[in-house]
Amino acid sequence: LGTFSGHLTWLAADDPDGARHELHEMMRQWSQEGFHVQHLTGLMGETQIDLYRGDGRAAWDRLQREWPGVRRSFFLRVQTVRVFMLHLRARSALASIIQGTDAVRLLRHAERDTRRIERERMPWTDPMARLIRAGIASVNGDEAGALAHLESAQRGFEATEMGLYAAAAKHRRGELLGGEAGEILMAEAEAWLSRQGVRHPERMVAMHLPVVVR
Repeated sequence: LGTFSGHLTWLAADDPDGARHELHEMMRQWSQEGFHVQHLTGLMGETQIDLYRGDGRAAWDRLQREWPGVRRSFFLRVQTVRVFMLHLRARSALASIIQGTDAVRLLRHAERDTRRIERERMPWTDPMARLIRAGIASVNGDEAGALAHLESAQRGFEATEMGLYAAAAKHRRGELLGGEAGEILMAEAEAWLSRQGVRHPERMVAMHLPVVVR
């Protein structure tokens, strides 16, 4: 529980340093050999902390370094793990673009991971793919495409009760849409996040979809 979801409590409190310290303390107590569930969830937590802090390059480099171990562990044979790890890697690729890393190469990685998620064809995986599609479209300057993907993602997340992702999609829709309608969407998303105890909604949104260019 601590390595999988504990970091989110710290991030909701806008304390990424506390999240990192707590995660390191938990991992220190676990075996340093092999690659177990705790190593997987610890990696997910570390990468999300990188994204929350806006350090996409660190997130991308971390996953590139650790991915061989993830693959050898056979955890990627589990659908839930596979989808969330692919989604995390695609988000990290988009976030790294912000810091000036090779956009063409990273977009290619994000595109490939998104196609793999799309092949899962599940009610909860489809909106996850749409969320990354929105980021890709935005980087490519396709504002209309990004808005369409965000709207589809939001509806899918709401239907599957994935509230945090739905709020992120709604907030990004508002940013892209602009004007009074956009302000309303952003305010609704921030209000929902605040009710969950999130102190810095914009950072939480950016962690779920790092880049939308308007």
